[in-house]
Amino acid sequence: MPKKNKDNLIPIRSEKEAREKGKKGGIRSGEVRREKKALRDTFEELLKVTLKDENLLESYKQFGFDKKGMTMQDAISAAMIHQAAKGNVKAFKAIYETIEVPKLEEKEKVITDRMQLMQEAFEKEDGVEDDGDE
Repeated sequence: MPKKNKDNLIPIRSEKEAREKGKKGGIRSGEVRREKKALRDTFEELLKVTLKDENLLESYKQFGFDKKGMTMQDAISAAMIHQAAKGNVKAFKAIYETIEVPKLEEKEKVITDRMQLMQEAFEKEDGVEDDGDE
C-alpha cells in the first residue's frame, strides 16, 4: 500500500466495531455474489438464443460457418475466430485461454490425485497418519 494512503486509514477501536464492519462486509459480499450470478445466468440464457437475423447468418456463411440453428454463442465464437485469423492477438489469447482452462484443471486434478496416492503410500509404510503439520 502506498505510504501516503496509510495516513487515511482509521483504526478499528473495538471488537464490537470490527464485528459490525465484518457483518456489513459479509452482507454486501452476498449481495454482490447474487448479482454476479444473476448476470451470469442471463448471459448463459442469451447465448443459447437462436440467431434470426438473415444478414448475420449470410455473413457467417461466407466464412464457412453454415449452421442451421446457429446460436448467439456460435456467432460470437465465429466472430472471435475470424478476428484472430485477421491478426487480432487479443481475440487469439481469449480463444486460447478458453480452450486451455480445462487442461489446467485436469493437470491440477492429476497432481492432487498423485499427492493423495503418495500420502496413502507413506501412511501404509509408517502405519501412522500424517496431518501435514511438519
